[in-house]
Amino acid sequence: MGQGREIVYEPQGVLEIDTVARRMSEASRQILRAQGELERRVAEAVANSERAQHALMRGQKLEALGRLTGGIAHEFNNLLQTLTTALQMAALTSNQPKVQSLIETCRRTVGRATALTTRLGSFGRVQDARLLTVDPADQVRGSLQLLRGVLRQGSSLEVDCAEDVWPVTVDPLQFDLALLNLSINARDAMPDGGRLGIAVRNVVVEQSTERAGGDYVRVSVSDTGTGMPPDVLARALDPFFTTKEPGQGTGLGLPQAYAFATQSQGWLTLSSSVGAGTTVDLYLPRSRQPLSPQSPARTGAAAPRGAGRVLFVEDDELVRETVVRGLEQSGFDVVVAPGGDQALAMIEAGLDADVVFSDIVMPGKVSGIDLAGILHERRPGLPVVLATGYTDQRVAVPGVQVLAKPYEIDQLVDLLAGLARQE
Repeated sequence: MGQGREIVYEPQGVLEIDTVARRMSEASRQILRAQGELERRVAEAVANSERAQHALMRGQKLEALGRLTGGIAHEFNNLLQTLTTALQMAALTSNQPKVQSLIETCRRTVGRATALTTRLGSFGRVQDARLLTVDPADQVRGSLQLLRGVLRQGSSLEVDCAEDVWPVTVDPLQFDLALLNLSINARDAMPDGGRLGIAVRNVVVEQSTERAGGDYVRVSVSDTGTGMPPDVLARALDPFFTTKEPGQGTGLGLPQAYAFATQSQGWLTLSSSVGAGTTVDLYLPRSRQPLSPQSPARTGAAAPRGAGRVLFVEDDELVRETVVRGLEQSGFDVVVAPGGDQALAMIEAGLDADVVFSDIVMPGKVSGIDLAGILHERRPGLPVVLATGYTDQRVAVPGVQVLAKPYEIDQLVDLLAGLARQE
């Protein structure tokens, strides 16, 4: 027993000796079983601790990356807002075909820049202004043409979406980008062609120490590629980690998909082995909200008309200059405040406004969210719209609408005009 081995005893025919020996033999077996159970529990605890530590480190890396890219996205979106508004105003005031063509080229360029800042923002906090409740199966089907375009010749794309998939509340652009990144990774893992499969299913997850239980939609992206060895799999979700040649990969594809799932209140799991391909599962929580309506496309270039007084709160001088001109040309009486402190002082001094339109991130003690909260208490009937290029604050003020920068001026005018009429 002292050596940790089971005692094997052959009966000797002496009752007292046989009884003691059998008890000792049974005790040795119990000790071995207890040791095995203890070793199993210790190994499980160590594995859980390592998983938690890796998740914490991954989260810290994405948090640092999110703060950096979020700050860049905020400043860049202010610049894009100025360009977006100026180009739209120029399109409304010019009827020369060549000028209109140049303006349209510039607007497409701004659109590409907007998509770039959206990718930058994918590593920061989720943006309320970009969240929509969508059918994930429809979202996947809508991306198929794009996904087929990234696959090599000899590769096939198979999609299997279950009936009556639950809705999810996500940023649709980040959803599409996650699918695209995962498809590109699958393509690169299948240099001689193969099969890319995407499946969408409703799943019920049990509560655990690591996951919140409940109803989820699982979006599975699998390939028949080369797979990853354990050392690569362990680092696959680290930002900027890549096994590709320099210039052929950024190492941000899988981390973006991981960030998308996490910001959507879900998670991502990754399984892979050499020669057996890779499967990425995105778990997105079921939404109880109705599907978001799709915005109708505009068919004409006529400027929308507004009426009433708008208190416009914006610290960026270039944004103020262009947006004020657009609002005034649309029929609004615009009063400008360069920050939340000044706007609050103007309201308290008796300024009569029909609607308040404010940026969120501004210098001073009163942010846009603070201003909205104060007005909700002191002027509950005054509509408030907030604009954001990027913020890590959540807007929890009842009745406040959020508009993502860069926004179109006619989109803003429509929103403000409707709220001003209700005031």
